[in-house]
Amino acid sequence: MNRFPTSNDKREWRTWAQALRGESGMTDAHLATLPRLTQLNEWINAHHVLLYCATPQEINVHSLLSDIIGKQWHFPRCAARRTLSVRRVYSGLRGDWTISRFGIEEPPPDSPEVAPEALDLVIVPALAFDERGYRLGYGGGYYDRFLPRLRPDCVTVGLMLDALVVTALPAEPHDVPVQIVVTETRTIRRAGTTAPTRPPYSG
Repeated sequence: MNRFPTSNDKREWRTWAQALRGESGMTDAHLATLPRLTQLNEWINAHHVLLYCATPQEINVHSLLSDIIGKQWHFPRCAARRTLSVRRVYSGLRGDWTISRFGIEEPPPDSPEVAPEALDLVIVPALAFDERGYRLGYGGGYYDRFLPRLRPDCVTVGLMLDALVVTALPAEPHDVPVQIVVTETRTIRRAGTTAPTRPPYSG
């Protein structure tokens, strides 16, 4: 299934993306996408990094935790009013992690909370991206509320299979695009985003 929806209804686009993800090789997608990500100057220079816990239909980023040189790792935790809190993690072990109401692993409630402004780079999950950096979310609005809270120089990156990157997704005024989309064959930069960048907040 690769026929694009003909409307701007995000519900139709989500149905299309979810069906295509089920047909795509998401299980091994990290083998091609993560090496491209870790070669970016933005990744190399970032100190405080926010990852996400992948579902079976998302690109798994957990192996990035082995890149321990100069990195402090953070994961999101669902908070009140459909917001995300940033939690510092010190190990790849997830024995004490909890499961959110969406069935996604998240750090325990007593994990240290960090201000979003401290982040240098954020890996943003999505159902699909377009070549302008706009994302098709899951409909909960968590990242729509979270991304505007980042520093202007925080680098935002989407990881996606080529098949799920389209020319243009329906976008609304409140949508915040990511700066870089990395696929198994391409690194797509939003206009005005150049390499290398070094977030000055790191330390």
